[in-house]
Amino acid sequence: MRTPMQPGTRQRIARSACMAAVVLCSLAALTWQAHAARIAQVSPQGTVAQVRQVVVKFDEAMLAFGTANAAAPARVHCDDASASAGTGRWIDTKTWAWDFNADLPPGMRCTIDLNDALKSAAGQVLSGPRHFAFETGGPFVQSVMPYSGEIEEDQAFILRLNGPATDASVHEHIWCESSGLGNRIPVKAVDASARTALLSHFRLQKVAARVLTLQCQQTLPSGTKMQLVYGAGVASPSGLANDVERRFDYTVREPFAASFSCERENAKAPCTPLRPLRVQFNAPIARADAAKIRLKGPNGSVAPTFPAGDKSPEVDAVEFAAPLPEHAELTIDVPAHLRDASGRALSNADLFPLKTTTAPLPPLAKFSSGTFGIIERFAEPDTPALVPVTLRNVEADLHVEGLNAGTARFSQLRVDADTDIRRWMRVVERFDQYAMTRESIAKLMPGLLDHGQHPVFVPRAPQDTPESGDAGESNRLIDVRSVSLLAGQHGVETLTLPKADPKTLRPFEVVGVPIKKPGFYVIELASPALGASLLGKPAPMYVRTAVLVTNLGVHFKQGRENSVVWVTTLDKGQPVPNADIHVSDCNGSELASGKTDARGLLTLNQPLPTPERCNDDHYEGLFVSARIDDPNTGADMAFVRSEWNRGIESWRFNVPTDMSREETVRAHTIFDRTLLRAGETVSMKHLLRVETLNGLAMPKRYPTRVTIRHLGSGQT
Repeated sequence: MRTPMQPGTRQRIARSACMAAVVLCSLAALTWQAHAARIAQVSPQGTVAQVRQVVVKFDEAMLAFGTANAAAPARVHCDDASASAGTGRWIDTKTWAWDFNADLPPGMRCTIDLNDALKSAAGQVLSGPRHFAFETGGPFVQSVMPYSGEIEEDQAFILRLNGPATDASVHEHIWCESSGLGNRIPVKAVDASARTALLSHFRLQKVAARVLTLQCQQTLPSGTKMQLVYGAGVASPSGLANDVERRFDYTVREPFAASFSCERENAKAPCTPLRPLRVQFNAPIARADAAKIRLKGPNGSVAPTFPAGDKSPEVDAVEFAAPLPEHAELTIDVPAHLRDASGRALSNADLFPLKTTTAPLPPLAKFSSGTFGIIERFAEPDTPALVPVTLRNVEADLHVEGLNAGTARFSQLRVDADTDIRRWMRVVERFDQYAMTRESIAKLMPGLLDHGQHPVFVPRAPQDTPESGDAGESNRLIDVRSVSLLAGQHGVETLTLPKADPKTLRPFEVVGVPIKKPGFYVIELASPALGASLLGKPAPMYVRTAVLVTNLGVHFKQGRENSVVWVTTLDKGQPVPNADIHVSDCNGSELASGKTDARGLLTLNQPLPTPERCNDDHYEGLFVSARIDDPNTGADMAFVRSEWNRGIESWRFNVPTDMSREETVRAHTIFDRTLLRAGETVSMKHLLRVETLNGLAMPKRYPTRVTIRHLGSGQT
């Protein structure tokens, strides 16, 4: 039985059928597009400066795997057919590349056209764009000489481009800018002979077509900043122009000038006659011209000196060697019309002839022992030991009486205890520096600055900002030459030197400070003349040293299990029996003691441990002292430090040395054979011994594991 259909129902069914048809058609189209091959990437495109390869990538395989000699999917064509020559190859089933035989030059336009009938390996037709293009742009600078720095007023520039450029675009879009001139300065090509010489010197003949040799058309002002501007618009012969501007910064050299310098005691003093006079040029001159420069003085005309072995044809300085006449008027003459190697005339020629004066020889007081020395007690018969000191132009009145500002004086402090000796040696060495802060001095010598001292502060540098309050004062540097080490010390004696004419300063001489008794001394000289000259203020300057006056030589040899000390006399080299020996560590703790036997020997049958840490004011290593009370020569003492081994180190004599606290372990392996094949079994015996004072011994404990490693492969 059929039920009649209403008219509205028929219309709805018809519309549904049409919609279903549309959906089916759309799905069919989408399915076709999904299976069509497409271009995934093409490079390069647009403007690219350096091109050596074209790469085309697809989104699905374009050939079967392993296919040989497959056809190229695209054609690469450039304006210059020879430049675009190359070879194509499939990198994989989805990637094809065209390799140019050489980098494309600038100004090149190229196209990449896909084949019309190109299909994928599955037979799908290629969809999407089929034409691509790129260009290499205009010429750009690969290198420039000089790259930066100082240049001449008419400097020639060498620009190496990646390709040729037209002359018109070069002159229009390359220019110079100078801080001394407000306008843009055009460039010009150097003359043909200069260009040939430049290309030959830098070996650029083979690439001459893309090398520019340019100069600024106007001479650049000396001592100014300038820029060489490679502007946008420099074009290749094909018409493609560079679109990036580059600037190269330079400094034009100063005018050719000469300057004079010498060493002085202070900024206002004349030149010291002990150091050479120097004329410096800011540009090289011919050696022959430099040799004509003369120094004229009371002793006639003097030629300059040049460093030994220096035969260079050009120099930039000359020196007149010291010593020079003291307290003299000198004149330096240079040749007329002196020019530098570039032909520039001397800009400050009116400085010459240059007049200068030399000062009297500066005051000098210097101990030959430096910060420490050993003086032989009986070096001269019937004469006390003498500590040599070199003096020049210091006060003649060296008597102890008066101690007025016009006298120089010597003070000495005798130190006996080993700990004090080591501390004073350290202090004298630290005060041999130029400057220290108040805090550092107080830490090293507490209360030293409280004993009527008037220290001279080191002038602050112009860029230093003074600190306010006590913090700023404690951080200021004090010239330690203005501080007495012996001020406020107990037991200080005053010494005198041989007399001299009290009306004049002492001449240049070496005198001896007499020391009548043996021992360790800290000696300090104070001279207002030195202070006025070197400190720049009316204050005494202090020069100090530490010396050991003795007739004993102490020798020390340290081992892991024992050590030996032996003592001899310096004048006769005889052994010293019954010498009282003390050995202490770097912190002053005594480690061992004893007396030498009839052979002058003391054997310490014990290890001498070293502490984990040494105090800051002491030395590292051990301190060994010897004292005697000889009925004929009286009491004497000497010492040696374990680190005094310069020149006799064990490594100089190829002596094996082990400084560690642990016993030295020696291991040796005995193989049944040394020629082996892979997979064979080898038998071996391992021997383990420790080194002792009496030779090799069995170790107290053995290792629990042995690792065997093949040296060739590293296999274990």
